[in-house]
Amino acid sequence: MQPHFLTTLALVAAQLATQTAAGERTMTCGFTRECPETAACGATAYAITIEEKHAAAQIFQIVTDAETMTGRGYALETGGFLFQGGNANGAHLLTVAPQGSARYSVHFFKEPMAISYHGRCGELR
Repeated sequence: MQPHFLTTLALVAAQLATQTAAGERTMTCGFTRECPETAACGATAYAITIEEKHAAAQIFQIVTDAETMTGRGYALETGGFLFQGGNANGAHLLTVAPQGSARYSVHFFKEPMAISYHGRCGELR
């Protein structure tokens, strides 16, 4: 039995959400602050894309330049978005507030540690 994973992601306010050819919704997040568990926070320029893969099952993927994570995504009625998922590298959690402010955290398995990113996400479209 595989453990459940949590995933987090956030998007840059200036970036525009796009729609894929198959009609899935997408959202882009940009992060300007990175906070490793064992070090001080610092500036960063990190971006991710969230892609809806199966609307009825609420299956989404977070795509980075290094890896892809699959999990559950929830567009909240009050605005905002939540992603919980992961892969063999760790658990991921993304929370996006209604106005676009976002937090993305990753909890790694190999060397138990966590890292969080602070930034903004566009609208899920």
